[in-house]
Amino acid sequence: MASRWARTPTSINLYRVTTRGQQQHDRLQLRPLDDEGFAWPNLDTVSAAQRQYGSTTDLASLQVDDNGVRSKENKLWVPTEATDLLHRLCIIAHCGPQGHRGRDAMLAHLGRIFHVPNLRHCVDRFLASCLLCHHVNGGEVVPRPWRETYRCNERNQALHWDFLYLGESFGDLKYLLVLKDDASHYCELVKCELPTSTVAADAIMDWHSRFGTPRDWISDPGTHFKNDVINKLCAQLKCTQIFSPTYSPWINGSVERVNRDILQVLRVLILDYKLNHRDWPGLIPIVQANLNHTAVPSLAGKTPGELFTGLEPPSSLQAVNLGPEVTQSVQPARTSAEIEASLAQLRASVKDMHRAVADAGLKQTLLNKKQERCDNMVNFSIDGYVLRSRVDEKGQNKLLVTWIGPYVVTTAQAHNVFEVKHLVTGEKLEVHASRLKFFADKDLEITEELLEHVTADGIILRVRELVQHQWNDRSRSYEILVAWHGLETIDDSWEPLAGLYKDLSALVRAYGANAKDPKLERHLKALEAETWRR
Repeated sequence: MASRWARTPTSINLYRVTTRGQQQHDRLQLRPLDDEGFAWPNLDTVSAAQRQYGSTTDLASLQVDDNGVRSKENKLWVPTEATDLLHRLCIIAHCGPQGHRGRDAMLAHLGRIFHVPNLRHCVDRFLASCLLCHHVNGGEVVPRPWRETYRCNERNQALHWDFLYLGESFGDLKYLLVLKDDASHYCELVKCELPTSTVAADAIMDWHSRFGTPRDWISDPGTHFKNDVINKLCAQLKCTQIFSPTYSPWINGSVERVNRDILQVLRVLILDYKLNHRDWPGLIPIVQANLNHTAVPSLAGKTPGELFTGLEPPSSLQAVNLGPEVTQSVQPARTSAEIEASLAQLRASVKDMHRAVADAGLKQTLLNKKQERCDNMVNFSIDGYVLRSRVDEKGQNKLLVTWIGPYVVTTAQAHNVFEVKHLVTGEKLEVHASRLKFFADKDLEITEELLEHVTADGIILRVRELVQHQWNDRSRSYEILVAWHGLETIDDSWEPLAGLYKDLSALVRAYGANAKDPKLERHLKALEAETWRR
């Protein structure tokens, strides 16, 4: 299990490295929402901040309710000077089940309930301090056409679908069928064992039972989509199948984009909740809710669920607004005439939203064509902390984050090459600057939580010894206790036999011969036969 480094470094100019001027006055936290000292704000907290920081000029332009709580445009007013309150609100709107979705999602969540002057600046400052986001944001640039090859403006007119492999789970589930409406970006996620035509047919019929049948079905030409079963089903429902060319996934870029979002949210949720990568099936409902209830700029600030169903999106920040004046935004109709009027109003509202989405999409397309791209200068210094990209590692689990670490920068060499040291193993690596990303200044406090986070980050270690083996009833397979180079005995870990055999077949076979366990030997022979079949 050795690190692979086969790519030739790209040519990048060497610039002088300087330390950032801004100091870290507060200790950065990996999971602030789980901190024991974190207190959820309420109306009393907001009211106290208003009285403490509100100036006479600000208070004169606000509305005041019977409880003395001030608001503006029917939103709770939060002064910019209340940094502690704003920080807690940002944590709620960004961490945990919100999936660390970024600036636009936070602006939508916060702006729906609170009126904060200079909100964008506050959100940008918070995002710059989120340590988990550094692990999943960024990556290699994927070239795509500036304009989609297929575009429609009516919901449920075109459906993109694709199978996404997420790896082994604690059960038999390995794949995720992603279905995405083209116009509204509304999606549904179906867990399955294998990508088969039966799973695809059942999923499209379930979609049909709830929303009707889309006119166009857009997918890759895989055998799970291009077969007699789906062809006959498509003919019965009077639909049309559209296939993208082989090995050209960017042609069906709409569903490939949501696949990237699914992987990003799953990775950060696994980090946030400290779960095993095989626990991904339990996170799928949270991921689907996150995708459908998050406002995005490409939809003119609306959520996919709002555009597809017309329902107001939920928000975890609603728990902060505990006032009794909160009522339902839509009152139920009682008579047939009221029902007809409500339906007509709903359809008109949805059409208006889709018209705004179409305009926003066209503007974004034109903006992308004009936008220029440039290289980023090195922004870290000696003794600072960086993340390292494992873009050159092949065959890695999709749910492992791309940027691992942090590492501490020890020396700067010629040709933009830096020597970095791992915080846990002490291993030193020479890494090109294009594979490094700023994480924190040299003032970062190294805590036990941070070291545990680095250890669970999927680092590549060298095996020192295979100690013993055991049968795991839950995973229905053997596990081997592995001792690692550079780590203590307390850090020995139980690893799946199948994974070890894939990377270290000779070492595992030697261990099996010395163990003299007939059941283990039969299991190894089955693994060897399965490897030959592949």
